[in-house]
Amino acid sequence: MENEPKRENTRTIGRYGEEAACAWLEQNGYRIVGRNVYAGGCEADILAENETHFVFAEVKTRREHPEAPDRFGRPANAVTETKRSHMLTMAKAYLREHPEVLETRSPRLDVIEVYLSPSFVPAAESEKASADPVLAVHHFPDAVREKPNYVRARKKY
Repeated sequence: MENEPKRENTRTIGRYGEEAACAWLEQNGYRIVGRNVYAGGCEADILAENETHFVFAEVKTRREHPEAPDRFGRPANAVTETKRSHMLTMAKAYLREHPEVLETRSPRLDVIEVYLSPSFVPAAESEKASADPVLAVHHFPDAVREKPNYVRARKKY
């Protein structure tokens, strides 16, 4: 398959992004609860918690400078309506399976952008990267919310 090396490269870059997001969360007072967790047939990249929130995080990673003109738009813009729906489905299913989470923390769905150096080339799994490729991490708390479920009443004239 011709696209296989590119797909594997994208996965490796995604893993670097998730590692950077986990490190950022830990440095900012969160504890990582899980990675690539499935519930309700959907996945969350990272589950994390702090004293007040239980976070379901989606990580989007780009190899570009955060100040450069956006060729593909901001990484967070890649969280489509379908992905937001999957995040909500996953969070609801997880909380049904783990209701104890709600006893001490409020659930939140976050998006985390990670920018890697444009010159970054993923090393083989056995090799150590020579320099830290992470240029920036942007955290968007509560980026995904469920739309209100209401029906607008019609006025009678």
